[in-house]
Amino acid sequence: MLAKVQQFPTLTEDPSTQSIEVNFNPYAVPLASQFTFTSSTGKRYLMVDEPTTISVKLKGGATFSRSAPVFWPNPPSNGAPAVIMKSDSEISFLVPAPTHYFIPWIFGLNVNFGRASNITSPSFFLVKTLGDASLGGSPFTLAYNADGSFALQRLGSEADIELAGQRIMRNVLGDKFTVVLKGAGATFHENPIVWSNGEPDWVDVATDPVENAFLEFSFPKPVNGQSAGFQFAIDLPNGPGNTLTILSPDPILINATIGDG
Repeated sequence: MLAKVQQFPTLTEDPSTQSIEVNFNPYAVPLASQFTFTSSTGKRYLMVDEPTTISVKLKGGATFSRSAPVFWPNPPSNGAPAVIMKSDSEISFLVPAPTHYFIPWIFGLNVNFGRASNITSPSFFLVKTLGDASLGGSPFTLAYNADGSFALQRLGSEADIELAGQRIMRNVLGDKFTVVLKGAGATFHENPIVWSNGEPDWVDVATDPVENAFLEFSFPKPVNGQSAGFQFAIDLPNGPGNTLTILSPDPILINATIGDG
């Protein structure tokens, strides 16, 4: 049997480079601020739309772990990239563009300081760009299919996300996005979102007042370190004058862990 060969990006020219500076201060107060990240976005994410070399410089007297300088809670689809150790305080690696805005590549760092080894940093996110803001933020389609399945689609430019198997939707930018419903005569229920643990005060949801065909999620204030789970509620025709309300499966998670930092 032939072994499956892992596929990596094929480059016809030198990839672009984006840089991150990370400072480790073991004496920081509060302790959650021991790691600080400096990037072109000013936050813990970078926008990546093509194969890109990520260069990471470490400051504060810490050094990268030689055994595993980078760990990947959610690695690129072709596997964890090889890390180039330029020095004890500088590394780089090549990543492809994420395939979907809601599924960023996520990595963290392991550093050594004094006698302590493999101190883990918070996660850093590599995110696909939302696209043209003139299109109304980030328009997605919630498709309800005849077989009872739900999927999130993005203007045909990204792979569908099936809403099943505890898929996670991450809103890493704290911006806004719209969701348009289609399929089988479905409309959003008068209460279109069912929250897992009560509606959070940092998310606003507006719906189309006429046809209940779209929702807009917005984030009215900076948020950091918070998350909320929800399911979509839709109404389906169920005979003359009747409707049946059903929920999408498995709560979706809006993760605002880097919305403001």
